[in-house]
Amino acid sequence: KRMSKHKTKPQRGCGFTEQHLMKELLNNVRLAEIVQRECQGTAPTVQAVAHAGWMNDAYIVGDNKLFVKVNTDEIAVDTFTAEAEGLRTLAQHQSSSKDTQPDFVVPTVVGCGKLSCSTGGFLVLDYVSMDQPSTTEEQRACGRALAALHSRSCWQPHVPTRKRTQPPTERQYGFSCDNYLTSVQLPNKWDHDWTAFFINQRLKVAIGRVQQRLASEKRTQKVEQILKMAETIANNYAKQLLDTLPVEQANPCLLHGDLADNFAVNDQGIPILFDSVPLYGPREYELHSWSTITQHSFWEEYNSYVSAVFPGSTTVEQSNTSDTQFAQLRRGLYVVTHDLICLSHFFNPFFMKKCHQQLETLLAKLEPTLPVIMPGTETSPFKVPTKTGVKTENIVLVLQGSLAPIHNNHLTIMQAAQTWMTEKRSKCVVGCFFAPCADHFLKRKLHYETATAYNLDARCKLIQAACGDFPAGAHYHCEPSGLSTNKLLHQLEQRFQQEYNWQVCLTPIYSHFLK
Repeated sequence: KRMSKHKTKPQRGCGFTEQHLMKELLNNVRLAEIVQRECQGTAPTVQAVAHAGWMNDAYIVGDNKLFVKVNTDEIAVDTFTAEAEGLRTLAQHQSSSKDTQPDFVVPTVVGCGKLSCSTGGFLVLDYVSMDQPSTTEEQRACGRALAALHSRSCWQPHVPTRKRTQPPTERQYGFSCDNYLTSVQLPNKWDHDWTAFFINQRLKVAIGRVQQRLASEKRTQKVEQILKMAETIANNYAKQLLDTLPVEQANPCLLHGDLADNFAVNDQGIPILFDSVPLYGPREYELHSWSTITQHSFWEEYNSYVSAVFPGSTTVEQSNTSDTQFAQLRRGLYVVTHDLICLSHFFNPFFMKKCHQQLETLLAKLEPTLPVIMPGTETSPFKVPTKTGVKTENIVLVLQGSLAPIHNNHLTIMQAAQTWMTEKRSKCVVGCFFAPCADHFLKRKLHYETATAYNLDARCKLIQAACGDFPAGAHYHCEPSGLSTNKLLHQLEQRFQQEYNWQVCLTPIYSHFLK
């Protein structure tokens, strides 16, 4: 009744009719060339697709030969170009060299371009007959397909020559181009830190887009409350929460990025991946962001495949009972970020209510679980917890050695220790020190020429540069040292007590960590 009263019935597509497409076929040189080539010069038939999504209109052209998507939005050319790049990237991982048939198929990109008779653009794909997976075997095939995509594209530190579309020797999150979820542009600048990538290029982008819509739309109290809660999570909790992701589960792999309804099977029962928003990220982001896949057979096959490829890897279930507390909270953050992006596009009561409820629930769980991180004093190099909802002990980690020079394994060891202390011992790691040894010790350990090339000052600069680009970089600092381990710990203990008024006791943890 309300919708009929205000005459605001929701519309799918962009209003691009069959007559508009026929006009394009006559006037658009690029589109006409593609259709004539693929249809081998015969007069093309045009059939509208009933369900083409919220954004685009779609048509089957030339007796089931081509699938043409059209949008009259000004950004349509950019969105279709990004979609084409994503499909080409997914297609690189359809099968391994020894497979007799692919684990999944991706529609072949034929071409894309700009409309000539109006604003907007088009994307032409090979037509593929598809249907939703209904049987248990089809669900298993879809689970195996997703696992194959994640496994084949996963970054592995011991296989630097693995073929990838991103630099093969670096652990990075992002994609080769920006892409779009609805009409929202998602930046994909490469970043070595998943926490920084997600906060800066997903969560804050979603908040910023909602703020822009609020400025141009009628202000509502509910949306203002949504923004306030979202900003609280982004500023006080998101970094700590994302840093709880175990290192071994954070390896980036190629993600589809929009699994909601974009999984189907063809006539032979082979899964089809389409309408992707790809990026390289941890696989939990893919599996936790979409709640539409609930069939047990899907997850059973997915976990079976992943466990065979990576023995000892942690399986990911859709059921909350199998997740750790932090994994459930990260899932909540991923889901609400996606819904904030949808809110910024649709800006309707449905997503307002959904985001409000999700943010309230997530904040209620975060406040008693994680400390609120506030800026420390000017003399303190760390951000000091000032409020905790649970009884915990603050920990400072110290790694002493020659560090000539510092390398990725030093950083990985420190992060692993940080994760171990947080998850296994329920400690609050407020900072980490790298303590390079004195030059005279290094000269005894290495040749004299090498030692002078990496003197204490040079090593400190390298450490500071490395920490700035590493996860939780703001918590990592360099402390020059010419002392033994026990004397160093005693000196740091005195410094924390005198300068920061912390009552602390620093002890080596390496023996416990190795156990």
